[in-house]
Amino acid sequence: MSSQKVTGDKLISIEPGEFGIYYSLLTEENLPNSFADEANSTLIIYNEKPNKIIKYPWRLEYMAGFGESFLSFEDLLDNRLGVRRMGVLRMDVDNLGKTLRKAYEQKLPLASFAHKSRQLDKFFKQRLHQIWLRDYIDSVIIIYSGGDDLFIVGNWVNVLKFAKTINQLFVETFSEDQISLSAGISLVESKFPIIRAAESAANEESVAKQFGYVDTKGISRFKQSISIFSTALRWNVEFKKIIDLCETWENLLRNQEKKEVLCRL
Repeated sequence: MSSQKVTGDKLISIEPGEFGIYYSLLTEENLPNSFADEANSTLIIYNEKPNKIIKYPWRLEYMAGFGESFLSFEDLLDNRLGVRRMGVLRMDVDNLGKTLRKAYEQKLPLASFAHKSRQLDKFFKQRLHQIWLRDYIDSVIIIYSGGDDLFIVGNWVNVLKFAKTINQLFVETFSEDQISLSAGISLVESKFPIIRAAESAANEESVAKQFGYVDTKGISRFKQSISIFSTALRWNVEFKKIIDLCETWENLLRNQEKKEVLCRL
């Protein structure tokens, strides 16, 4: 890629370690034309110049959860369902080691390994970021998402929905790989210490990681679940029913709100 000037008031360049490597944060409106396919992404570009010129050598990284505004935990709460709780979600990839070892068996082992690692990183940093911008930016905060795991906080209903969306997209994206997602969710009050809430969600994730069952075809299945209240739930069975129930509640409340407005009119 030839050198291109990057314009825009939101471009930030910093040199945190004073090692001659500058970090430039770019959002969609100030991406060069070469990055047109990265729409709805936020990227960090490492280069050797503190100015607005992208030139070799450089490295591009995605950044999940970067938005225009910052919400407090109180802002995330949703009172419509009558439960003032935040959902804290931890999620991790299952059987990743086995998949990466399989990559080493390919004709070009290092290239295959790097491709699979990059594919996972792009999923957790770019794809999730795009979904978050589209559907959850006002109700969920992505504290961390990258590599093979994530940590998010938000109003409990949308955290459940986001978890479902992430799992569905993951299954579609990595259908040819023997990997899956395990997750744990804790429900806490907005003033509950976030570090302890994260530990609680991690404990729930461990419950999901230890889950096993025999499916209708007599095949043993392991992990591939999400745990809430120390109970592991299969993504497309018990957890799906929980999501359906939440959506039913929301529709009932939404219709009730409409009736109240019409009555006042």
